[in-house]
Amino acid sequence: EGHGFEEPNHRIEEFRQMAAWLDRYVLEDAGRARVINETVRKDAWELRIAGVSTPKSYAGVKAAGRFVEVELLLRATLPVEERLSLLIFDTSGSEVTLVAPDRTLYPVGIAAESLGERVLVKSSAQVVALVPDRDGNHSALAVAVVFDAPLGTREFTLRVKDFPPVKIELPVERKE
Repeated sequence: EGHGFEEPNHRIEEFRQMAAWLDRYVLEDAGRARVINETVRKDAWELRIAGVSTPKSYAGVKAAGRFVEVELLLRATLPVEERLSLLIFDTSGSEVTLVAPDRTLYPVGIAAESLGERVLVKSSAQVVALVPDRDGNHSALAVAVVFDAPLGTREFTLRVKDFPPVKIELPVERKE
C-alpha cells in the first residue's frame, strides 16, 4: 500500500490499535470490554447490555477458557400485555448465544450473589421470564448470563432471541 493505509479495513484496524494503545497507556482502562450498539429494540422491548466482565472464577469454579459474563437488562418501552421469556440452554436451542469467529457459544449458567460471593448457577436449561405489571408499565428484568469463551478470542456477537445482534470486544488477556 505504500505510505499510510488506503484500504478501509486496514484503516479500521489502525484505529482499533490506536484506541487500544490510548486505553492502556493513557486512560489506563485496558481491562474494560467494549460494547458496540449496547441498546437494541424489538417491538415494545428494549435490550441493554449493562456490563461485560471476564471474572477469573465463580466461588472457585474456573473456566476451561475464560468466563465472559454479560449483564442483560430487558425492559418494556411501551405498555405490554405479553410476557417476554428467554430460554437459556447449554446447547443449541438457546435464545441467548455468544458467537465467536469460529463457533457458537452457549451459556454455562447465570451469575448470582450468594452470601456476599459471586456464584455460577449451572443448569442445562433455564427459563427467565419477564411478566408485565397489571398496567403493562414498569416491566424490567436484569440477568447475568455466563459463557466459557476460548482463550485468545476477543470479538463476539451476542444474540438474544429476536433482538438485533450486539458486538462485544473483550480486553486483551493479561498474563499474571
